[in-house]
Amino acid sequence: MTVIVDEEELLAKEYIRAEDVHQLSHPTRGFLCPRPRHDAAVRWSRYTVDHPQTGRVMLDTGERLFTSPYQSDPESWRQFKYVVPSHFLRLRSLKAAMYFTIGDAFVDDLRLIERVFYRRQLLMAFDFSFGSCRPFTTKRCALDYTIPLLTDELIEEMKASPFQTVCEGFFFCDDVLFMHAKSSFKFI
Repeated sequence: MTVIVDEEELLAKEYIRAEDVHQLSHPTRGFLCPRPRHDAAVRWSRYTVDHPQTGRVMLDTGERLFTSPYQSDPESWRQFKYVVPSHFLRLRSLKAAMYFTIGDAFVDDLRLIERVFYRRQLLMAFDFSFGSCRPFTTKRCALDYTIPLLTDELIEEMKASPFQTVCEGFFFCDDVLFMHAKSSFKFI
């Protein structure tokens, strides 16, 4: 089996699979999915992150998340920038929730793979399965993140390098990539 880790090779494939994304060793330069497939089948609406001990909401995208894919800037709806407190980097776990609605088609094996990089270094990877989704339903899926211990030196470097920490979200239906989004962070 050939290991594909090059972005250009992935873009040349008819379908990008979860195993392909797991092979990426650094952030992509562009998007692996030029325009979302199944864009009528899944409408993402909101993403929240709660503090694991207090339950206090630390990040809430509101209804802004993925809501306008056809505005004048076609990339702006899937490229996000967040300014967050640096104590995020010292947490060992996070609880999040993703909200979405399903259109008129059954969605099989909905899956999200997130890969977090600082510059070209992979810091952490997460793989969430949402199962199959019935048409015309609204979903709230809980996401539990276990965060690896980051060194004080790395945390200081990340704080001094705004928006160099990137989380790439790869969304799959039946193991075929249908959407790719990116978030970058500034830690204060």
